[in-house]
Amino acid sequence: MQYKNKYYSNDTMLKEYVLKVLWKKYMIAGIIIIVVGIFKLLYDVYESNILSIGVISACIIICLITVIVSPIQMYKQLKDYEKRIHNGQKFESEITFDDKIILKEGSFNLTVEYSQITKTYNLKHSFVLMFAKNSGIMVEKNSFTNCTFDEFLDLLKAKNIKV
Repeated sequence: MQYKNKYYSNDTMLKEYVLKVLWKKYMIAGIIIIVVGIFKLLYDVYESNILSIGVISACIIICLITVIVSPIQMYKQLKDYEKRIHNGQKFESEITFDDKIILKEGSFNLTVEYSQITKTYNLKHSFVLMFAKNSGIMVEKNSFTNCTFDEFLDLLKAKNIKV
């Protein structure tokens, strides 16, 4: 059976995709670096190492700014990319799940084999099928035209995709 999902992407879905899929690993690494830096800073304060206190403080501030600003920049880049490929117009995403996964947005078309799906993310506002490290197909959970979301998950399981 062929399943279809039709929706217009929105800012909530895109922000969630950036924060919970694309940026998550980097945010965790950044927080770990900041925590280690704080411990080093506290040690340098204890040792009264003024030069090291200044250098470590600057590094912590740079890491903190990066962790805060980078996802915002990534979100803006994705929005700009979407505008560029569609010449500033907003098109409905239509995803067909049959022998292959076919995504159509305006004149943009993408075909992905089920065997190319490497990971899935079940987010609050969407479901994401990753087929490359930083590339995925977003599906709006409540926008299936001829099946339920649970039936869609059953299809993925039948195709040996871990959900």
